[in-house]
Amino acid sequence: MDIKIIEDQIEGLIKKGKGLREQQRLFDKRSGIVELIEKNKLDMVNLETDLATKKEDLSELKAQKADAVRDTLISMQDKITELLPEGDGIVHLKDDGSFIIGWMLPNKPLVPYEGLSGGQKVVFGQALGNALLGNAKEKFLIYEGGEVDEKNLIALLKQVGERKDDTQIIINTWCKPKDIPKEWHLIELK
Repeated sequence: MDIKIIEDQIEGLIKKGKGLREQQRLFDKRSGIVELIEKNKLDMVNLETDLATKKEDLSELKAQKADAVRDTLISMQDKITELLPEGDGIVHLKDDGSFIIGWMLPNKPLVPYEGLSGGQKVVFGQALGNALLGNAKEKFLIYEGGEVDEKNLIALLKQVGERKDDTQIIINTWCKPKDIPKEWHLIELK
């Protein structure tokens, strides 16, 4: 019986050894996971720091881009506004790089170019065309003003007639305006 007890004890120790080796394996595995988690946390902190730096860089680049085009956009807006019978031409660069181009009429919200009526597009389109001419030697604009109403046509004639540059402008319309400023020459085709 002593031998049986010793054999049982040996068998118990072998099972316990197997259990301990399994626990050791799990412990080693957990230790690796813990180390990996700690490494990933450190990597995440580093990535967050890099992300913050990149966001600052991006913000600075956006500011530089805005500064680089500010004078050009203001100049374009001024040139557009010069030829509008009322309100202001707006050219705005958005953060995503796209543009908003439109007409800010008095006491009204900005009307984007695509939202303008047919007559408004004629007037605004030519003002935009004039702005895009920039410092060209020869400037020539033709307005197809058939859709421009009488009030805006007369205002346009006055506004354009007051300009002091050498741009040659022709306005085609189907009706004779009631009030033609002295700066204009009327040619009627019959």
